[in-house]
Amino acid sequence: MIWQALSHVISESQDMGQGSKPTALVIGRFHPFHKGHLNISKLALDRMGDLVVGLVDGVKTSLDKNRNPFPLELRKNIIMASLKSIYPEFSEDRIKILPNAFISTPINAFREDGYEIEQLWCGEDRGKTYQQMLPYARENLGANVKVMSVARKDGYESTLIRDALVNGDSEYVKQSLAAGAEPYIEELEYFMKEGAKLNNG
Repeated sequence: MIWQALSHVISESQDMGQGSKPTALVIGRFHPFHKGHLNISKLALDRMGDLVVGLVDGVKTSLDKNRNPFPLELRKNIIMASLKSIYPEFSEDRIKILPNAFISTPINAFREDGYEIEQLWCGEDRGKTYQQMLPYARENLGANVKVMSVARKDGYESTLIRDALVNGDSEYVKQSLAAGAEPYIEELEYFMKEGAKLNNG
């Protein structure tokens, strides 16, 4: 198995209250959402049976148009199209736009809609960062959250996809994107090239 979930468990039990729905959160910038993200989402869905997405749109990160070239609506559309291929019930209200990636932000946002985040799924590179935020989530929000940090060996990387978009390697882009995302490739190419122009003057 090319995916290995490494969970860091908080042992305390949590009374979530009536009406709350335990669920998994997949969080990221998604420039763009690709098959690697989809595989993490599949693991989360298999484990929890329900899935929501935190789409981070931080102001500071958005200034670098080489790393963050794609507008929010395009990223959101690709996430929707991709996740519907594995979870037909997935709907737009299951995506929250987040101003930052602090754990408290999605926990509070999704609680308002009746979801209780029990697992936070991310790539291995972000796992330690989220793990460090857990004490705050536990002590100040009463949240019993597990960080599911996934070591990926599938070769899908946002950086490589962005490079392929600039270099015109459409085959690599098609191969890397999840089912349903293909109609958005031209838009990805456009914004990637425009972002490169802005950064390079």
